[in-house]
Amino acid sequence: MDTLFSRESHGAGRLLALAAASVALLVADAGTAWLVPVRTALATVVAPIDYAAGLPYALGAAATLAVSSRASLVHRVAALERENNRLAAEAARYEATLKDNDRLRALLDSGARSHSGRTVAAQLVGESIARREVVIDKGLKDGVRLGAAVIDAHGLFGQVVEAVPFTARVLLVTDPSHAVPVRAVRNDVRAIAAGAGGGSLALTHAPITIDIREGDRMVTSGLGGRFPSGYPVATVVSVGRDATETFATVALQPAAALDRSRHLLVLLDAPTPAECADGAAGGGCGEESGADSAPTAEQSAIAAAFAEPPD
Repeated sequence: MDTLFSRESHGAGRLLALAAASVALLVADAGTAWLVPVRTALATVVAPIDYAAGLPYALGAAATLAVSSRASLVHRVAALERENNRLAAEAARYEATLKDNDRLRALLDSGARSHSGRTVAAQLVGESIARREVVIDKGLKDGVRLGAAVIDAHGLFGQVVEAVPFTARVLLVTDPSHAVPVRAVRNDVRAIAAGAGGGSLALTHAPITIDIREGDRMVTSGLGGRFPSGYPVATVVSVGRDATETFATVALQPAAALDRSRHLLVLLDAPTPAECADGAAGGGCGEESGADSAPTAEQSAIAAAFAEPPD
């Protein structure tokens, strides 16, 4: 019994001694810098042991990553490809929107330069294969009426031949049944430009002595009242003169981008031939506004020719 109590007494003494030493070390470490060299030396000695202890965990993580990395990378690459395709589509759509805005600005500017009346912007929504016609998304409810002139950003596109509440059909200037009075910008020579099919026009019944040259720009003359004056119609691409023929062969390239334009402008306030005949449109029926003189024989003939839109 004495020996047992003696052992317990020695153990308690050592515990108290260690506790006192620990408190002293804590106080010394907190209040002085005496133990900094000791701590540094111990950290240097323990660092390899700490690295060796953590090495199995690092090797296990590396092995797990090596096994699962291929599947995760394939999944991520697929996700990135989908995101790239989505962004590419958005970028293409954004670029198309910018181009549409540029075309609309050019279209509205072209209308402002030559026409001070009301207009309505329209978009091409259909095309006829049998005839040179297109369908636009504006109709009677928007003020579009039969015979209204239609332009794009480059020039005369055609005229409305049928209008219903929500859409309208536009006959292109190159259709063989379409004709428009024109004049040359260079010398004001007047003529009739008719559709020749195949995306071109030609001057009809042009005298062999007509002063027209290759490269001349033809614009609407305003005669007949169907089309306002001054809009580009076509450019002369060739002039053929045969001494044995009565008329010259004059081929024209249309100014409007008939096969590319999607945005069009309908001129709502252009006077119709009927209004010109009734005198309700004032001077808007001729080349000069405010003209009080009676129509010439040429003007009357053209007005009669264009009194009804082509079927």
